[in-house]
Amino acid sequence: MNTANMKLRRERKYQNVSALEMAKCIGIAESSYWSKESGNRPFRQSEITVILKKLKKPYEDVFGED
Repeated sequence: MNTANMKLRRERKYQNVSALEMAKCIGIAESSYWSKESGNRPFRQSEITVILKKLKKPYEDVFGED
């Protein structure tokens, strides 16, 4: 898992948002979400946009590299 994906997981858990809730929010299966959050598959730009709105965070806080 890369740094950006670790930041996403940490922020999602901090906000008490489940992987299932996030998957539903972006319109994919929970297993597909896990695959993307784990770094095995990339997120599409449209999915990133929805995730950032859901978490109310800028790109750099969730997906930006440190």
